[in-house]
Amino acid sequence: MKQSTYGALALVLAMTAACGSRGGANEPEQDVEGKCKTDPAIAATRAATPGESPNCLDAAVYQGLSDTCNAEHDPVACYFASSCVLVQYASLADDDPERGLHETAIMEGYGFACANQIAEGCVNRASFAEELLKAHPDRPDAATLQAAVCDGYRTACELGIEWDGCGRCIAGGCTGLTDQPAGS
Repeated sequence: MKQSTYGALALVLAMTAACGSRGGANEPEQDVEGKCKTDPAIAATRAATPGESPNCLDAAVYQGLSDTCNAEHDPVACYFASSCVLVQYASLADDDPERGLHETAIMEGYGFACANQIAEGCVNRASFAEELLKAHPDRPDAATLQAAVCDGYRTACELGIEWDGCGRCIAGGCTGLTDQPAGS
């Protein structure tokens, strides 16, 4: 993943949004197919939750994360570099030509973290893809983004993230059950 240095970054890191209630009518249906379930063998490989978020407003901190991600392929550095790019992305106008580059960097960084068993990277990548779809459901890459949503939540679930992984996997229509529309 190659990222360039970005200018001033926004103040708020808010990737993983709350997603409904855990009980009552908002409770997702059971996954009878077993596609959105924790796998104890996979959960045992889960990497530690990344530590405290870095100061993304400090250009040197961001550049260090980006360099470490790119040169050393460090999944934690990639996770945090993507979080910093996400802060920048949140401040861009809808017609800013940099949006596509930011989207790619965010998806790649969180995807790399996810591939290295950082479950929070899986959730953040899926959540970002889900937000992109909600904002523009007619995007040419909608099918790819929907696959990223389901893959991310499913992987986070397998790694032991119950609500933001398994719950969002089921609620997002990722079970393949016919009574749940994809992307709902």
